[in-house]
Amino acid sequence: MNTAIEVMSGLNVLPLYAELMNTPSWQDITIRQTYEGSAHADTETIFIRGPKSFYPEDYFNDLGSYDYPHINLFPQAMVLIEQLREMLPITELGRVLIVKLKPGGYVTPHIDEGLYADHFARFHVVISTNSECVNTTGGQSLHWEAGSVWWFNHKMTHTATNNGLTDRIHMIVDAVTPFTDNLSN
Repeated sequence: MNTAIEVMSGLNVLPLYAELMNTPSWQDITIRQTYEGSAHADTETIFIRGPKSFYPEDYFNDLGSYDYPHINLFPQAMVLIEQLREMLPITELGRVLIVKLKPGGYVTPHIDEGLYADHFARFHVVISTNSECVNTTGGQSLHWEAGSVWWFNHKMTHTATNNGLTDRIHMIVDAVTPFTDNLSN
């Protein structure tokens, strides 16, 4: 069973990184890191596309994904998504989040659950990182470089650490694509 695969590298992520610097948008929607028992307490999130509501039944089971107002604030995110659409190709775009893991931060081990997680594959576009950032899926630990895109099996136990001195920023893109057929089986 595959745990993580690098699907692209060498993307120019600097324009999006520049858009993200000094934005107050990290504090607009905080439920992902503040709900009780969250695996993401050490993160901050900007929702580009998201669920219709944050009630558990919608968050975990509604297959719809809706444009949030931030889609207009970060046009470079859409540029990267279009590059993904061409490469993979994407037949259905799900949620798109930009997630910052603070220095010294840790995403606790968890498995993504529900109909939504069953329907969509998860890709990480690495916007910024440092040599002390590690992503672990199914016991396999890897460092992902800036400008790379990774598919990982979010239905396996996964976690992330940032033991460095700078933020780790990823754009998470959920999608249906023929690329992932049979990868997680």
